[in-house]
Amino acid sequence: MEQTDKELVLSGNELVVLRNGFVEIDGQELSLLGWHFFFTFISKLNTSEPVERASGIVEFPVDEFNALLGNGRPNITFLKEAATGVTKYVNIPLAHGGFKRVPLFSECTVYLNPKNVWTIKMVAERTMLPYFYGISEEFFEFRLHYCLALNSINREKLYMILKRFQGLGSCEIDISRLRVILGIKPDEYSGKDGWRNFKVRVLDACQKAMKEKTDIYYEYQCGRKTPRGAWLSVIFTIKENRQVIRKSEAVLTEKSEILPESYSEQVADLIAICEKNLSRKLIGVEKNCVQTWIEHLGYGEDIVGIAFSDNLYRGANLSLKNINDTLIRWHDGGVKTVEDARRYCEKEHTANRIKSARKSNVKSCWRTGEEYGVIRTSVDKNTDPSDKSDVSNDDIPDDILSMFGD
Repeated sequence: MEQTDKELVLSGNELVVLRNGFVEIDGQELSLLGWHFFFTFISKLNTSEPVERASGIVEFPVDEFNALLGNGRPNITFLKEAATGVTKYVNIPLAHGGFKRVPLFSECTVYLNPKNVWTIKMVAERTMLPYFYGISEEFFEFRLHYCLALNSINREKLYMILKRFQGLGSCEIDISRLRVILGIKPDEYSGKDGWRNFKVRVLDACQKAMKEKTDIYYEYQCGRKTPRGAWLSVIFTIKENRQVIRKSEAVLTEKSEILPESYSEQVADLIAICEKNLSRKLIGVEKNCVQTWIEHLGYGEDIVGIAFSDNLYRGANLSLKNINDTLIRWHDGGVKTVEDARRYCEKEHTANRIKSARKSNVKSCWRTGEEYGVIRTSVDKNTDPSDKSDVSNDDIPDDILSMFGD
């Protein structure tokens, strides 16, 4: 039977972790409800899980999803519209300018589960799993409830773009590219007043909505422009919205008494150890990875500590991915205890030393006569050089003679 992720209750504070390329998906492909289904699905995944072990299946209660969107009681028409909106094909841009057209999901089911709870089940298309799983610098993250609060495709897509570049503080985007990302059709905001309407209805409207509802806000100005002054690009300056963050934290604190903790005490302790070893704070996807070590691999502080020690030779280049790769390799090799880990390390180190020694002792491909069996004869200084040598060509191997021609 295919493995599914555990049934999840949504709090609205779930972390959505997306690969950078997803912000450039053609905005016209998915409906607003489709995006909301998509975001909810992503927020439920343990994206640090290895792709080969990932199920790509998530289930969550219909009531909770409706509550997030403020839709009250379940409505089958509403859910069908959302399911239709999320099971479409989308164009995902590739690194060198091309694109890949793929379905995001192979299934979206609404059913009554054995606990008599109406449930939404979403199954990712198998070809999409590499886009959803795996620790990488190509991922960024945001909180689900901030994005859903915007309730507009334009605003949600622009929010994702700015969250992607928040760490840099600013970004410059071509107007033509921005229109495509936001899903604005070619004939929209065109003509004499097109640009003025675009600024008012898109840039200014998004700016106002984010300032009121999300954890970031932005200011913008003209970047590149034509000789006649028309804007070719926009420079966004991204800032943290502390006022909204404080309000959000207060609301979530009120709910915390009835909501489960994001991480167990054991996971939280291991996260702290990793942060100490790496001398930095872990991001959400990395914290999920640490949770995987405990819940899926069965490893605790002792074995993870050995993994850190085994990777100390990397120095400043040490990353959480190095530790994750080591632990997965150990798990696949049958390591279950501290003693197993130490034996496995010693075995690997011994194999590496032997391999290194073999490389350093490799003999040259050139052979001396003695190595090939040709006997060196002594030459008497008083002997006439014209005298013939006792060594004939018949005594020299053919492959050496062939080097000198006929």
